[in-house]
Amino acid sequence: MTTDQGTADLMIADSVGANVLLLPRVNKKAPRAYIVGSTDTGKSTLMEVLMHTYQMAYSLPKIPVRTLIVDTKPRFKAAYELNGVSTFTSRRYAKWGYGSGVIPNSFVVPGIGRLKSELDQVWRLGGTVAIVQSESKTEWDTVSAMAEAFYEGYGAGYPRLLVVDELADFFEFRSLGDIFQRVARNGRERDVALIAGSQRPRKVPVEIMTEMLRLYMFELMSYEDLKHLMGFGLPRDEIERNGLPANHTFYMYDRKLKLEAPSNMYYELDLTTNYYTGQPYQQGGA
Repeated sequence: MTTDQGTADLMIADSVGANVLLLPRVNKKAPRAYIVGSTDTGKSTLMEVLMHTYQMAYSLPKIPVRTLIVDTKPRFKAAYELNGVSTFTSRRYAKWGYGSGVIPNSFVVPGIGRLKSELDQVWRLGGTVAIVQSESKTEWDTVSAMAEAFYEGYGAGYPRLLVVDELADFFEFRSLGDIFQRVARNGRERDVALIAGSQRPRKVPVEIMTEMLRLYMFELMSYEDLKHLMGFGLPRDEIERNGLPANHTFYMYDRKLKLEAPSNMYYELDLTTNYYTGQPYQQGGA
């Protein structure tokens, strides 16, 4: 299904568009993707979809893609506490009015003990996704340290995916952002893929952006954000001619493909169905 938007195509981004929603492993190396957009455009939902398709495509029967979600909103819901009790029973999310559906095989890692031991416990219990989350700035050093334990604690024999919901938060305190910059720069060799999102892309160093393979751009809050993103190598003339994305439409640009399809095209995110649960997405918090 397509409609015209200037000279670009507007496509429904669903399982049919797997080449758009599946991050490619170039020469078997882990990819990096950057998702930007203002609140309620679908940024976090697309992040969830990309995470799901990556796990499904690259997990092996006995070697699943181990995933760590770094969540400072917070938005993502784990299925279990680290002691194995369900988060429904513990009522962890009882006061939440929005958020993701429950991520299957996921556990909260509280960051109150030895961080790698907490991650090891997730894998020991059969989990494939660990979620560390806090909206309090005073705890972001622990959140950042959990990402470092995830990156440093395992070898390339374990394919991994690091998902960061709001990357700009960690560059309010530059030292906390160092681990994410290292993953962007060196994660390919360690088989650590990176999906990072931001509502405030101009707060994220250009050095990280230039390491990314793909950019998914929703509606932006300011022209300054777009100027900053030009450091990614976007075709300015093409974007100015076709206009910036709006509502739940996003623009995808692949650094390798450049102007070849499916790169340099506009897509509409399907918000009707949760890719994990098959249920309708909850409204808000995208």
